[in-house]
Amino acid sequence: MPSTPNALDLLGAVLLTIGLSNGSALCAAASAPAQSPAEYAAAHDAKLGAARRDAEAVTRELELGWKYLLTDEKREVAEYFTAQAGTLDSYQRRLISRARQLSDRDPSLWPVEAELAWYDPKKHAPKQPIPRKRLAEDDPLVSAARTALAAPLPRAIAATWSYDWGTRGLQRSSRRAEDDPERIFANACLGLPPDADWALALVLRALDDGAQSTALAAFAHAYTDREGGVYPFTLYEAWSAGREMEMPDVDTLGLLHDLTNDWKTFVAPVPQKQHAKLYEGTLFPLFVPARAHRAPREGLAQTYLRAEPGLSEGYEAAVIRFHALWDYMNELPPKLAGALSENRNWDKYFKQWTASLAKQQVLYERGHVRQLRLLDDELALRQLLLSCMRELGVLGRTALPKAAGTDGH
Repeated sequence: MPSTPNALDLLGAVLLTIGLSNGSALCAAASAPAQSPAEYAAAHDAKLGAARRDAEAVTRELELGWKYLLTDEKREVAEYFTAQAGTLDSYQRRLISRARQLSDRDPSLWPVEAELAWYDPKKHAPKQPIPRKRLAEDDPLVSAARTALAAPLPRAIAATWSYDWGTRGLQRSSRRAEDDPERIFANACLGLPPDADWALALVLRALDDGAQSTALAAFAHAYTDREGGVYPFTLYEAWSAGREMEMPDVDTLGLLHDLTNDWKTFVAPVPQKQHAKLYEGTLFPLFVPARAHRAPREGLAQTYLRAEPGLSEGYEAAVIRFHALWDYMNELPPKLAGALSENRNWDKYFKQWTASLAKQQVLYERGHVRQLRLLDDELALRQLLLSCMRELGVLGRTALPKAAGTDGH
């Protein structure tokens, strides 16, 4: 069950209340006893370390208990936990409720995600009509390519819902059900309720103004190799890795045709002497602004609800600054979306925000407070699942029980 509020909870509750007015919050924080930056950093790191240790301990207990549950028991626990999680009166729950208000339709009206499309060689590289073949997730080629080009982010949520950058709509997973007990358990171990992915997808949709939808739709095609293998991840993921990779002409020309409608300058097979002009001179300048648009918005959406999300390369150190920005924007996705649209140059905007934090330590501190409040609520979610398992009498086992109707032979 949720932990008893401690002094940090009470402090967070006060700051959450005054967070509706930036001016009031600044005045309240300014009246607190002064700490040097070094003292403050040490105190925060100590709190963060303690919160992480508590979370790790509960997660270990959950994982140990879960592995000794039968399939039907897992479903019963997941259903009970889902019902209980929706009734919590927590900071995290209020953020989810606010995000759900962004929805403009019934969830059932959103489509199920389709398989990744690939660029057709007959259309984009007719002199190289190599047949395409989808590769399974467990194919060794996929495993090797994922490690090099599209490794999952640490602490990634097990999502049923995702945002489509091309259509600017949401989509439901075709591979993972919302009520899948393993999905619910995995997210609970992260301190997240079953509907967290729905809320995060809605926030991400709110933050995107569609300025890069054409480019992001093009880079949403599947990555392929020169033998015709179609991988279960996108060109965007592969290009974001920033590593040297194999790129067949059909993919580079498909991107070129979609984004520039230039069908004459480059034709397959593209000679080696034209590679630099095609890649560095034409396609890369189209990819860079698309990633600069998408990556920070993904990081901000994750940080809206999560204390320590794994962020894409280049943004790992921005978590506290993202938390501080959410606090400054009163945790209103449309308000932050407006600021992002008004400041198209993300690097410039974020440097200015970072400079503001350096000048006004209270802004930075409020980012820390926000993170710690979310950590408290994530721990409470883990403890709630533990409590559900205990109440259902399935905790504390050291072996799997016999399934009903079996004789043990």
